[in-house]
Amino acid sequence: MLSNFKEDNVVLHEQDQSLATVVKRRKPGESKLSLDKINEMTGKEIYDLIRSLEDPYPNAYLVGKDGVKVFLKGAELDDGQNN
Repeated sequence: MLSNFKEDNVVLHEQDQSLATVVKRRKPGESKLSLDKINEMTGKEIYDLIRSLEDPYPNAYLVGKDGVKVFLKGAELDDGQNN
């Protein structure tokens, strides 16, 4: 819990680089959603993907037939049980 944080009880350790992992930076093109991809996913999976690609990551997006990109900056899940 952050409220229990006290500077005097923190012990710093240098990171062991042999145990470190490196992940390549996501490219904006990796956030493109295609109809094929969407058709293979459940609503919950689409929701989770859009949320996982919110700022500061390259946002999920669709491309219209005119080439215009529509960025999906957030999502809400409606399971239909509240109607």
